Amino acid sequence: MKHPLLHVENIRQYFEKTVALADISLDLPEGEILTILGPSGCGKTTFLRVVAGLQRPDYGTIEIDGRTVNGPGIWVSPQKRSVAMIFQNLALWPHLSVKRSVELGLKEKGLRKAERAYIIGETLERLGLSQKSECFPHTLSSGEQQRVALARALVLRPRLLLLDEPFSHLDWELRQDLTCLIKGLETTIIFVTHDQLDAFAMEGLLAIMRKGRLEQIGKQDEAIKNPATEFVQNFVRKAASLLRG
Repeated sequence: MKHPLLHVENIRQYFEKTVALADISLDLPEGEILTILGPSGCGKTTFLRVVAGLQRPDYGTIEIDGRTVNGPGIWVSPQKRSVAMIFQNLALWPHLSVKRSVELGLKEKGLRKAERAYIIGETLERLGLSQKSECFPHTLSSGEQQRVALARALVLRPRLLLLDEPFSHLDWELRQDLTCLIKGLETTIIFVTHDQLDAFAMEGLLAIMRKGRLEQIGKQDEAIKNPATEFVQNFVRKAASLLRG
């Protein structure tokens, strides 16, 4: 039986007396998009940071591509997990051009100049940024900045891409454009958001999170047709009514 790309088992995370993650378990098949939907402060970003290796959980096991990266006596650094994470604030260096920003990770991997140039050119073309390679972040639109952040992650060929509220500062038209782009990446993705419409536009699998717990996970229509809890029913009601309309 083929292993899921991501296996998470009984992950717990405490911040002093606050429970940030409470026994989170899930399996994510390769090539799937999982959207984690929940209100602000429910633990979505904490979960991404734990999967990425930016934060070590207090308990639990994480496997990526059949390899344990977190567990009893096991800890694999973020750089060795084949995971890329795009933060809500994008974290673009203001003094670096698009090309130089995208190139940073490839330099760290020790790729030769010609190989770096090929990968960068191919990725920028794919994301519609070829004409912006020498531009700096402050000269780009919000949508273009988001694409640069995607390019910087994708050139590293990650097995798993983590997106933390990527649409929070974008208008609806840009959200639609980037949603289509992300769905066409053919990469295993975890996308977190507090916005119901963004979640349902992404398609794929849907997890509903509340107070550090997964209330429900499965196909999107299951949350609408067969909500597991009263919270799930109330939280997806807005999206369900608009989708029916």
